[in-house]
Amino acid sequence: MMSRPATRTVDLAALINVLQQRATVLNLVGRNEEALAGIDRALRLARAGGAAEQEANCLAQSGEVCSFVNRYDLMLERTEAALAAYRRLGHRKGESLALNNIACVHDIRGDYPRALDCHQRALAIREEIGDLQGQATSLNNIGFIHDMLGDRREALSYHLRSLELYRRIGDRGGEACSLHNIGFLHKSAGDYPAALEHFTVSLEISSRIGDRQGQAYNMENLGASYADIRDLPRALQSLRKAAATRQEIGDTDYLAGDRCAIGRLLLQQGETIQARALIELAAQAGAAIDDVQVTIRISTALADLALAEGDRVQAGMHLDRALELSREMEYREGIAECRRLRGRVSAAARDYDGAAAEFAAALKMYTDMKQQYDMALTHVDLGKMLRAADDRGAAEEHIRKALALFRGMNLLYRAAWAEAALEGPSRTT
Repeated sequence: MMSRPATRTVDLAALINVLQQRATVLNLVGRNEEALAGIDRALRLARAGGAAEQEANCLAQSGEVCSFVNRYDLMLERTEAALAAYRRLGHRKGESLALNNIACVHDIRGDYPRALDCHQRALAIREEIGDLQGQATSLNNIGFIHDMLGDRREALSYHLRSLELYRRIGDRGGEACSLHNIGFLHKSAGDYPAALEHFTVSLEISSRIGDRQGQAYNMENLGASYADIRDLPRALQSLRKAAATRQEIGDTDYLAGDRCAIGRLLLQQGETIQARALIELAAQAGAAIDDVQVTIRISTALADLALAEGDRVQAGMHLDRALELSREMEYREGIAECRRLRGRVSAAARDYDGAAAEFAAALKMYTDMKQQYDMALTHVDLGKMLRAADDRGAAEEHIRKALALFRGMNLLYRAAWAEAALEGPSRTT
C-alpha cells in the first residue's frame, strides 16, 4: 500500500514576505508589471489570511510600484487604502509613509498645496515618533514643494535642515540628495559657483557609495549648469558621461532626455547633423516610453532642430504637442519654455504681435518662478524681436533688463552677448 505524502504547512507570513521581496527586485530591474502582479498576489493572500499589517504593507508597496508605470490613479487608490489600514492598526510609521506617497501623487499632478499638506502631516508624525530618517526625507520633500511654489528661500531652509539630519544619522545617500537639491536651488537663482560646488560634492559622495543613479543626476545638472555659463566642452562632457551611465543601468527614459540635451547643445555649436542623429535616436526610444516629461523634452528638442533647419511649420507642430502635454500635467517650466520657443517661431515668421504675446507669457511665468536666467534670455528674445519690428526703444529696454540680470548672476559672457544684441543680428541661443 502506497503511503500518502506528508502534508506541508505553508507559513503564510513568510510566503507573503518572499513575494514582496521578489517584487522589489523585479521593480529595481525594470520589470514593473511583473512586480505589480506579484504584490497583488501577496495582497490577496494577506487578505485571505487576515494578516492586516501585511495587507497594509502590500497596499503601500503596490502604490509605490504604480508610480514606476505612471498609473497614478491606482497609486493614489492603493496608498489611501494603505493609509486607512495603518490608521486602523495604530501604525504611525506606516501612516507617515503613506502620507508621504500620497503627497508624491499630488506633486506629480501639480497640486502643490495638497502635496505640501500631506508632507507636513507626515513630518509631524515622524517628529512625534522620533523617526530621524523619515524627518530628513520629509524636510527634503517639503523643500522641493516650496521650490515648486516659487518660495526658494523657504525651500533652501528645509533642504539645509534635511542635510543636517542626514549628516547626523550618517546617511551618505541622503546627504548627497540634499546637496544635489541645494545645488539645484542655487542654479535656479543664477548662483552658478555655488550650484557647481554642491553638484560636485554630491557627485563625489554618490560615486563613493556606488549610487549610479545619483551620479547620473549630478552629471546632468553639472552639464546644464556648464551650458548656462557657456562652458560647452564641459557641458557636453558631463552630459555624455550621464548618458553613458543611464545606458549602463538601463534607464531608457533619462537616456532619451540626455540625448536631447546633448543634441540641443550641438545645435548651438552649429553641428546640425550630429544633433539630428541624437535627437532622432531619442525620439525613436521615446515612442516606447510612457513618460510625459520625456515626451515633452523630445518634442521641444525636435522643435529646436526644425527651427535650426528653417522648418517653422514642423517646429510649431512639435511645440503645440509639447505645450498641450505640459498644460495637461501643469508643468510650469515646460509651459514657459514652449511659449518662449513659440515666440521664436512667430518672430522668424515676422508675426511680431504673436511673438510678443508668447514672449510676454513666458516672461511672466519665469518671473513668477523666479527663474532669473530664463527671464534674461526671454528679455533678449523680446529685444531682438522688437528691434526686427523697428521698435528700437522698447528693444533696448528689454536688452538692458537682460544685461542687469546677467550681471547680477556674474554671467559676464552672457552680458557681453546681450550687449552685442543691441548692435545687430546674433545667435538666438
